[in-house]
Amino acid sequence: MKLKHWIGISSLLVFIGLILLFSLGSEAFTRQKVVAISDVPTSYTGELQSFSLSEVPKLIVQNEHGNTYIEHVEADVLTIEATVRNNETVEPTYQLFQDNADLMFEVIYTEADHPVDVTIRLPHTIQEIDGKSQFGNFRADIIHSNSVKLITDFGNIVTEFDSVNQQGEYTFITNLGHIYTVLPDDTEISYHYPNGTIILEGVIEKKSAVRFNVNVRYDQTPIWFVGKSKQTQLAYDEAAPNLTLEEMIEDYEEFILLLKRHHPHVKGNLDFFEMLFVEGRNKVTEMTTREEYFHILNELLVATKDQHTGIGNASLFNDFIYLPNFKYTSNHELLVLDSYGEFQKGDTIVKIGNKEVQSIFEAAKKIIPAEHDEWVKGQLPNLRSGIYLRKLNLVDDNNVEISFVRDDEQHIVNLPLSLSSSDLLSELFETNITNPYSWYIDPSTKFAIFKIESFIYTKSFPEIIKQFFKEVTEQNINTIVIDVRDNPGGYGVVALELLSYIDFDPSEIVYNNFSHRKQKDYLFNGDIYVLTTNLSASASTVLALILQTNADAKLIGEPPGNTPSLGYNPETFTLKNSNNIFSVPTEKPYPKIPVEQHHLPLTIDYPIEVTREAIMNDQDLWMEKVQELVTK
Repeated sequence: MKLKHWIGISSLLVFIGLILLFSLGSEAFTRQKVVAISDVPTSYTGELQSFSLSEVPKLIVQNEHGNTYIEHVEADVLTIEATVRNNETVEPTYQLFQDNADLMFEVIYTEADHPVDVTIRLPHTIQEIDGKSQFGNFRADIIHSNSVKLITDFGNIVTEFDSVNQQGEYTFITNLGHIYTVLPDDTEISYHYPNGTIILEGVIEKKSAVRFNVNVRYDQTPIWFVGKSKQTQLAYDEAAPNLTLEEMIEDYEEFILLLKRHHPHVKGNLDFFEMLFVEGRNKVTEMTTREEYFHILNELLVATKDQHTGIGNASLFNDFIYLPNFKYTSNHELLVLDSYGEFQKGDTIVKIGNKEVQSIFEAAKKIIPAEHDEWVKGQLPNLRSGIYLRKLNLVDDNNVEISFVRDDEQHIVNLPLSLSSSDLLSELFETNITNPYSWYIDPSTKFAIFKIESFIYTKSFPEIIKQFFKEVTEQNINTIVIDVRDNPGGYGVVALELLSYIDFDPSEIVYNNFSHRKQKDYLFNGDIYVLTTNLSASASTVLALILQTNADAKLIGEPPGNTPSLGYNPETFTLKNSNNIFSVPTEKPYPKIPVEQHHLPLTIDYPIEVTREAIMNDQDLWMEKVQELVTK
């Protein structure tokens, strides 16, 4: 089986989931000139010399570890502000000099644990900008430019343009991160993108228009181009006008056609879905609102009982209540995990609106596409959006009443539905993207932990996993722990690479369309524990099932979000009239287990249930169980 991509709509809704570094040769430093900086205290190397910024065609930036904010200003001076993150005692050091006609900026002091965050304000007469980073985000606020090229290994790239040059060219590349660009209304663009999904809002595609080259290399998260007016969110009762009946029917027919063409669950049970498609079409009338139309489509996706299936629409997810993170318990309560607003860590939410938590959970199963109940439990925090709260009849006069218990006393708070006050560009710029893999060997208990936060295949991954199993072999480690807690999935090739170091018979692989390759060196045949939660999904489920079935691994925690017969390799589509964006799997595997188990959650060998006591004491119940089992 060719494991391509196992992550679904969860990465799509993030907005609602190794490049060669730029370097300067020694000859360049012999020609350096430090550009005069306006009165901003900073540290630099080299001799201060005056230089006419009006003669500079291009700014070239290198900041290996840290975020870089580049802003065009109506001024004839350049200013720089640099700070060392997590270390106020260290002064940042950088070089700023001229190389030929270009202005070069390079951060000198750089450590992975103490990145240098930089703000560069430059005259808008500098029309070309190049930036490269390894671990860092870029943000550029541009008045006008002929060329902007921003490249990072791990980081987001967010840009905003007052205008663009129709003959210009703009390139944004990240190995792992998000790309989000704000343009003037009705800007005409052409684009090239090897990976990802292009989302246009208020922007027009035209082949002869200004060219954008964009790529998220190791993920398939959407790449967004947004017209400025789309940034102004409307209150719910001022939402966009309803679609015409003709527009809704056109989108509906396209929606059904794509489901029939691509979704394996629909193709495998077509008679059943044909009946549902007719029922759904009959619900669409001239009076159907955009929100009602969204739910009509979503009901059909829920019927597929597939976690990789889902739908989103940025313009409809524009109001919500401020709720803390919480965990659904077997007592049908919501345990608050972190203090937030009116809530304190350890509080227990018992009612939302006029409904008990268990009643809300049952209703949520009708609006969250899922293969089993555990995934729905993990997704309950997403119900804070107004579009879902209204569907569940939990809103009263634009407020939602929350009942919770603290120290055996019941409290009630009314939370208003609010528009997002956040700036998405700022949020993406301030969110640090890190390597999704890490490992650790405990010298006292002699077990090794390999943590995978997402199944993103980077150039460095084969060497990282090889080094892990090399150390495990050389240190005679007999127990390894694979931690995929809250891992939403990604590329199956990551799982394949890890499995190639596990010594089991390839002919017995649980998926009969899956080929198992063994490494020649550092094969492991000891004890394996896999840590999972109900937010572990997709490739996490596949890896856990293979290790459990073929390598006698023990699962600790909660059933992951899929069943063995999950769909995979999802594709994303946009309906042109409603702008509803939906994702569907295009393939499904064939597990060699009894048919009656195909649609059941994975069996957990050592179940974990989060308790209030564990939350209050910051306990890691998963690792406590590992310690208990290893030291028996």
